[in-house]
Amino acid sequence: MMMATQNLMDEHEGIKLMLAIMESISKKMKSGRNVESVHLESILEFLKVFVDKCHHGKEEDVLFPEMLEGKQGESVRKAVRILKTEHSAGRKYVRKIAETLSGYKKGYEKSIEITENMISYVFHMRKHIEIENNFFFPISDLMLNGNTQKKLFVKFEKIEIEKIGEGRHEEFHRLLRTLKKIYL
Repeated sequence: MMMATQNLMDEHEGIKLMLAIMESISKKMKSGRNVESVHLESILEFLKVFVDKCHHGKEEDVLFPEMLEGKQGESVRKAVRILKTEHSAGRKYVRKIAETLSGYKKGYEKSIEITENMISYVFHMRKHIEIENNFFFPISDLMLNGNTQKKLFVKFEKIEIEKIGEGRHEEFHRLLRTLKKIYL
C-alpha cells in the first residue's frame, strides 16, 4: 500500500532534482552563457503546475486538513501554519522568476535578476523539503493510520487528474530527465 506521505516524499525527489537543475542553470547564466528560454519556460511550468498545483495542492487540500482534524496539539497547528506560509513564499519567488523570465526573453534584463530569483527559490525549497521530510511527514505517519493514509493517497491521485491532467505527471518526469542530461 502506498502511504500518502511516501508519495509526497517521492515527489520531493523530483523537486530536488529540478532544484539542482535550476542551480546549475543559474551558474551557467551567471558566467555569461545564455540558456534557452524554452528550458526556462518549462522549469517555470514545472514550478507552477507540478510543485504548486499538484504537490502543494495535495498538502494544502488533503494532508493538512486531515492533520488538523481530531485532537492534535498546538505544535501540529503551528507546523501547518508555517508550511502554508512557506508555500506562499515559494509562490512569490515563482512570480518573480516569471517576471524576470519575461524580461530575459525580451532582452531587457540581465541574467543576474533571473538567477538571483532562481537561487532564492532553490534555497527556500531545499529548507522547506527538509522540514517536511524530517519533521512533518514523520509526525503525520504517527498520527495517521494505514486506512487514512490509503484514503489520502486516493485523494492525491484524484488531485493529479483534476488539477494537472492525466499523464502530466509522467510528462514532468520526462522533462526532468531531459533537463538533467543537458544541465547536470
